[in-house]
Amino acid sequence: MRKAGIKVLRFGLLLVLVFSAGLIRAEEAALPKEAKAAAEKALSWNSYKTDFVLNTKEENGEVFLLRGTLVYRKPEYRRLEIREGESTQDTQTLVSDGKVEWQYYPKSNMVYRIDNPPEALGPHRPFVDVNPETVRFVEKVEGPEGALLRFEAEPRPQSVEGSPVPVKTVRLDLSEKDGMLREMVMLDGKGEAVLTQSFTGLEVGVTVQDDQFQFTVPEGVSVTELPGIQPQDKGEN
Repeated sequence: MRKAGIKVLRFGLLLVLVFSAGLIRAEEAALPKEAKAAAEKALSWNSYKTDFVLNTKEENGEVFLLRGTLVYRKPEYRRLEIREGESTQDTQTLVSDGKVEWQYYPKSNMVYRIDNPPEALGPHRPFVDVNPETVRFVEKVEGPEGALLRFEAEPRPQSVEGSPVPVKTVRLDLSEKDGMLREMVMLDGKGEAVLTQSFTGLEVGVTVQDDQFQFTVPEGVSVTELPGIQPQDKGEN
C-alpha cells in the first residue's frame, strides 16, 4: 500500500483539499440533513490551519506513520508539509495557489511542478472519500476539543485504491462547532482500522500571509513538469 511521498495521502485523504461559502457539491446534496449542515459549515470558512497524523497498516502488519501541517486559504491556496515518523528531516512540501502546484522531495532532490492542479482537499471536505448516499448519522461523542458528530458510510472505490485489505466502512468524526473533520477511520470487515487520519489543533478563520504559499526551487534542483487536469474536469471525484 505504501506509495512514494505525498501521493500516499491520496489513500484516505487528505486527508484526507473549494467552493463559494455555503455551497456543496452536487453529489454531496444526497447527504442526510445532519451531514449536509456540517458540510456547509465546513465550507464556509475562508482559512484554517491544522496538524495531522496519518496511520496506515502495511501488508506485513506494520504501521506506517505520517505527520505534518496543513495551511489553507480560499480560493485554493494550500501549504502541506509532511514527514515520516517522528523525524523532522526530509520534510516533503506541497505548495499551491490553485493554479500552480509545487511538490518538493528533499530526500530524492526532486521538484515537481503541476499547472492547473487537482482541487485542494482537506478537513473542509469531510465527505469526499465516501459515497454520500450511504452516509448515516451515528451519535454525538465528546472529543478532546469539544463535541463531535459521528457518521459512518461506505467508501468511494477510488479513495481506498491501494489498501492492503478491503475497506468496508468509513467512520467520520466532525466538529459540531465548525463542521470540520477531526478524525477519519477506515475499517475492514472485522471492524479493525486500516487507516486513521486525525486533525488536531485545528484553527478556522486564521490570518494566513501570502508568503506561506510561495515556493522557490532550491539551488541545483531540477524541475519536472507533471500534467495537470482539464479545467472542465476540475473538482470531479
